[in-house]
Amino acid sequence: MTSNSPGLFLREGNPDAIAACRLAGLAFLSHRNCAQDHLADALRCDPDIAEAHVLSGLLHILMARTDTLELARRASQRTRVILDRRERHSSVAPMVTALALACDGYWRKAADVLEQALDQAAPDPVLVKITHLLRFMSGDAAGMLSLTQPFADRDGDHAPGFGFILGCHAFALEENGLLAEAEEMAQLALHRERDDVWAMHALAHVYDVSNRTGEGLLWVESGRQHWTGCNNFASHMCWHLALFNLDRGRGERALEIYDRDIAPNRTEDFRDFANAVSLLTRLQQMGVDTGPRMEALHGAAVKRLEDTTYVFASLHYLLPMLAHRDSATAERLIAGLEKRAAGQDGDQSCIARDVGVPLARMLAAAARDKERRDGLVTLAKGLPGIGGSVVQRDLFLRSLILMADDVCDHKTTNALLAQRSRMRQEDAFARMMDARMCFGGSTGSQHVA
Repeated sequence: MTSNSPGLFLREGNPDAIAACRLAGLAFLSHRNCAQDHLADALRCDPDIAEAHVLSGLLHILMARTDTLELARRASQRTRVILDRRERHSSVAPMVTALALACDGYWRKAADVLEQALDQAAPDPVLVKITHLLRFMSGDAAGMLSLTQPFADRDGDHAPGFGFILGCHAFALEENGLLAEAEEMAQLALHRERDDVWAMHALAHVYDVSNRTGEGLLWVESGRQHWTGCNNFASHMCWHLALFNLDRGRGERALEIYDRDIAPNRTEDFRDFANAVSLLTRLQQMGVDTGPRMEALHGAAVKRLEDTTYVFASLHYLLPMLAHRDSATAERLIAGLEKRAAGQDGDQSCIARDVGVPLARMLAAAARDKERRDGLVTLAKGLPGIGGSVVQRDLFLRSLILMADDVCDHKTTNALLAQRSRMRQEDAFARMMDARMCFGGSTGSQHVA
């Protein structure tokens, strides 16, 4: 390990522990599986290295499950004990504060603390990316952009890991609809950090929302040598490959990718489940027969029935329950979201109240019958609050569009399609909707919700 490695918040301490922490930071930035392993190595070298505890806790927060939240809380408690024994103020103190806030569910406040602690002259790429992801998961696209904008013009900065910050900026630009700028920034980031799969991913999003599916296929395939060695983020890149194929009318090819690269590699990470269920739902919405694949996801969804740590994840767990006609279990999940909405459990309580519960109720009702629903446009406008990307949330926007079209509510359908067109170029789904409406209503395509 050299001094040119990311992880600049570490200034002094056991050299071997510091080296292991910096390896963990690099693994995190490049989406490798071994970040927590390196942190465990650091703690074996120095059990009281607060930086390793707090970084481990923050990474557990980003997993957004009840079990990983408990691990984050333990890390938070440990770091507080360590800091109480230190005679002087520690530079890691803001991270400890942020971790405590995140453990209490206040992800945006945690991001604020981390952002305020950044050294603008020498920003730590690890802290920038954690802040970036907390804002991303919180649906704070504007905050993502304001975080990275100050570094956008510093392409000549050769500090360790600075290219990863540019990769975060590229994604923030795309999520705010600045596609040309995002494309340029992603290329610049990759020039600095060839293995920055987040920058590769940002450019895949640009190609998706601009309906440049041929370029998207070539781009993701050409980067295979870089992203195949990643953690489960590799499955997400395969998800993008499947979406590009689906938009080009190759539903069977998308199913092949699902069977080979997505279904077998699904972990406990909510992102893996979202990849799987959203791809199958999109295929069904486009009239592709997915066979028993959705039913196979039902059992995994039930395991997360009561986990409302992240509303975005809960909404994805709901879909196979509705597809499986398991209304009783679906009601239990929605009841859990309602409990979260009624509580004071941080940001996600507000998201559950404002978007999660209304959307879940709407999806469940549409699965039961085809009746006119009010408030679809308002609900669609609130979708950014659940977090995830423009491409990921498009799953739910499509569902709302189909709800309106199924009952021949053309005014609402057109309003929703117009809203969607402001976020992305016309694609296969938009063309399918044009055809359906030209023929005076639903064509009966198989869709969930």
